[in-house]
Amino acid sequence: MYFPAGPGADNRQLEDFGRAMQRSFQTLGINVPRDLPAFLTGNPHGDLLKMVAELLSKTRDQFHAAPDLLMFLIHGPTDRLYKMIKNVCEVQFGVASQGESSTPIPPILSHQGAGH
Repeated sequence: MYFPAGPGADNRQLEDFGRAMQRSFQTLGINVPRDLPAFLTGNPHGDLLKMVAELLSKTRDQFHAAPDLLMFLIHGPTDRLYKMIKNVCEVQFGVASQGESSTPIPPILSHQGAGH
């Protein structure tokens, strides 16, 4: 799930980021699905419980199994949102979560968006 600050990245940039993450995991020997998992853009001020439930549902539908890990990209202030994500994912739904936060768009997103 992606939480932008401002206009954020577009779908192509998010897909490119997802493919780069897949390649990185594979080089580390981590088994990842061939298909990209669902990306959802979340509202950092919205109903996080509902957003995570939707992400879990889409992921289960796509892969016919519950995910082992949910990943989050968070732009802007993250402390409160990060704690809420951890609580919702791990306490409410029992699934591990990993958050990546940055104020600017991560280099892979801004580089891909530049037409490279």
